[in-house]
Amino acid sequence: MIKSLSKFFKSILFYFKADKNNCKLKKLNNTHVGEECYIFGDGISLKYFDLSLFNDKPSIVSNNFIFHKDFEKLDVKYYSIYEPYWFLPFFVSGFKGIKFLRNLIQKKHLIKFKAFPEITFFSDISNSIKLKGNNIIYLGDSFSKKYIPYHKKINILEGSLRLEISLAIFLGFKKAYLIGHDYTHKNPLTSHFYERGKGIKNKSNDWNKDFFEIAKEYIDIITVTLDCESNTLKSTTYKKLTGDIPIFKENTEIVDEGDLESLSSWPGYKI
Repeated sequence: MIKSLSKFFKSILFYFKADKNNCKLKKLNNTHVGEECYIFGDGISLKYFDLSLFNDKPSIVSNNFIFHKDFEKLDVKYYSIYEPYWFLPFFVSGFKGIKFLRNLIQKKHLIKFKAFPEITFFSDISNSIKLKGNNIIYLGDSFSKKYIPYHKKINILEGSLRLEISLAIFLGFKKAYLIGHDYTHKNPLTSHFYERGKGIKNKSNDWNKDFFEIAKEYIDIITVTLDCESNTLKSTTYKKLTGDIPIFKENTEIVDEGDLESLSSWPGYKI
């Protein structure tokens, strides 16, 4: 019942925004043919990386990446913030039981996003109530069907990395370097750059394997690790790629205190 109502609500929103939205997508399609890009996650390996060394290519980022102090040192062109209904004042969480949470993080997102009108943001149509602007594009099944050649094989809207890579393909990039997508590493470290500590090793080595096998037919993907390889993708280390030695920084060094306070309100985050 809830899913049906949500689908109906989204269809109404799309009806009023479809023409303008489709024009934006058509204009962006294949604008980076033959180019390379960086695709950033928010994994804990970012605590070791100097982001200023990744400003030689356009970047696609997602979720809470804007909280990194060095965000503006990158050439961020595109930002994915897809979570449906994210920009409502309350969010339904399933962590340790279903409950409504006061969403303090989305307030910070809205404030920060407004400071970057030159960045194109991609989001779910349900967020159009709060997330508005000429630089906002809303995605849904129609985007997948029209622009993503493998949409019948896998759901690209299921997970931020799937969407980021699919956006890179849509934009025409020929090669993507994954930075901070630690689950693509062999024996990856869990946690995020904005959480405290150095993370815990995880033995999940085949994460998103089915998706990568499909996506690699359309774009060359290389994951950048601290000191290891990947079981699913081509890989290189941070030192080999940049010539720099990785140096650990705690979350308090790379995220502002006020942002950490907002992030600490989310259950499960160890700030």
